[in-house]
Amino acid sequence: MLRNGGMAATAPGGLSSGMGESKGSTYRTTLRPLQGSDLDAISRVHVAACRLAYQFMDWNYPLGAMREWCEAKSAGWDWIRVAEAEGAVVGYIAMTGAHVDQFFVDPNWQGRGHGAALFAAALARGLRPLTLDVFEENHPARQFYERRGFREVSRRFSEQERAVQLRYELPA
Repeated sequence: MLRNGGMAATAPGGLSSGMGESKGSTYRTTLRPLQGSDLDAISRVHVAACRLAYQFMDWNYPLGAMREWCEAKSAGWDWIRVAEAEGAVVGYIAMTGAHVDQFFVDPNWQGRGHGAALFAAALARGLRPLTLDVFEENHPARQFYERRGFREVSRRFSEQERAVQLRYELPA
């Protein structure tokens, strides 16, 4: 589940940071480009987030397979940011051109502004129209995107995942 919150400011060099409060604690989000050493961490985030968000389709890929997938897929991403909090990678966003290809936040860190900071950095790039794909049954993610102005422009049935996938777009 993705929730809005926190603030983000882009610093020179593409680094972003945000601060927020949740349940009486103050935390800091740092955004930075992906490093090769982050592949294990983003794979863990991806698996944890998908196991929660994709329960409707019994998503359950093993961590090792996801790490291999992330490594292969990352070669095609032209913009990637990871979010760190308290020294740990807590989320990431990856884009190819004006398409958000991957966007996940660890469920233990959701609702604290990390996803909002990542997404704000992607939006700040100014690429429009900006597109992304989201499963129809992933209502929390759809709400997150819709609050930021995205609207459904098409839909298709994914044979591989056995679920309806929506294409969302943020117009120019």
